[in-house]
Amino acid sequence: MAITFRKVYLFDVEASARQSNAAKAASKTKKGKKRKRKHRRPRLTDDVVPDPFELAREAEETAQQQLLKDEMDAVGMAGMLPLSFGSTKQHTKPPTMRRQTPQYITFDDDGKSVEVDPPVVPMMRKRPLEDDTTTDDVIVDDAPTAESAPPPQKKPAHIHPSLQKYWAQRYALFSKFDLGIELDHEGWFSVTPEVIAAHHATRIACDVVVDAFTGCGGNAIQLAMTCRHVIAIDVDPAKIAIAKHNATIYGVADRIEWIVGDSFAVLPRLHHADVVFLSPPWGGPAYLNQNVFSLQDMRMGMFDGIELFKIAAAVTKDIVYFVPRNVDTKQVKLLQESNEEVAEVEFNYLNHKLKTVTMYFGSLACVGDCAQQGEEGDESEDDRSHEQGVEDTEGDTTH
Repeated sequence: MAITFRKVYLFDVEASARQSNAAKAASKTKKGKKRKRKHRRPRLTDDVVPDPFELAREAEETAQQQLLKDEMDAVGMAGMLPLSFGSTKQHTKPPTMRRQTPQYITFDDDGKSVEVDPPVVPMMRKRPLEDDTTTDDVIVDDAPTAESAPPPQKKPAHIHPSLQKYWAQRYALFSKFDLGIELDHEGWFSVTPEVIAAHHATRIACDVVVDAFTGCGGNAIQLAMTCRHVIAIDVDPAKIAIAKHNATIYGVADRIEWIVGDSFAVLPRLHHADVVFLSPPWGGPAYLNQNVFSLQDMRMGMFDGIELFKIAAAVTKDIVYFVPRNVDTKQVKLLQESNEEVAEVEFNYLNHKLKTVTMYFGSLACVGDCAQQGEEGDESEDDRSHEQGVEDTEGDTTH
């Protein structure tokens, strides 16, 4: 059996920037106004050594005051005159200039002045300045600006505090989140980041594709952009309603056929699908507590992850299996019955962090010299699993 291992590095710069701006705006609202600190002059303490010249001058002034007082007492004028005199300069306000009414006079033939009426001066109206600027054709970018883009939404009160991490990543989940995207409690940690979902859709691009576990519609929306017809299945009618709403925001609802039902019962009745996309529930964020995620431990009622793959294989050989980043990649061999079949294990990195793992089967698997690459993958499978485990501790997932 030929297995190809590859890494794909994806980047969502716009979501990271919007997330950073939202965090800065939230921090500004919490800080409030800063109070200015008043700088007080340091007080003199008793440890300051006085200036001897200053002490001598003060002693001399005191002696002169006492001498003057004794002389006034001797002549009987005690208390009649001040002992010290301040500056004789008085600070007076300058006289205000009264506004005088102008007089208009003329002189007669004898040289005498005669008062006349003031002349009539015509009022000058202010003319508006002519606009010398010229208007040129300006090419406006179609990208949304701060004025045209809708204001960022505030965190709804019904969102549980445990979902704060996923709320901060909302733009990575849906770039059009502020246009009214809806998610239920499970959808916050189950929806695929939009960049990864778009990557899947680009590789899957076909005529008819089945999204066996559509959830809130993240994968179905992106698949509808590259495939002619999408069959979205989910057992929860509330999730189908949310997925329909979100698909309407992206303008692809008319390309998706919605089915409320159990995928294990619906898949055997489908015989015209080109690709089956499997993204079953992983058991919530608790799957990260496991060192290795096993497909056999992924229970969905009476079935596990391996039995799910076999049911999908009865519809088509072209299958995409979306699994956690800590999945046991050795179990890929359990999903294939023939040694002549090929498979591809793709490690999905988002902004340099390992997020998820995607397995491709059938014609979707890498076909570039698959035999040689598969042999190398089989020989170094233990090393690759170990490498994956090391990187898994550094990453963070949204699923």
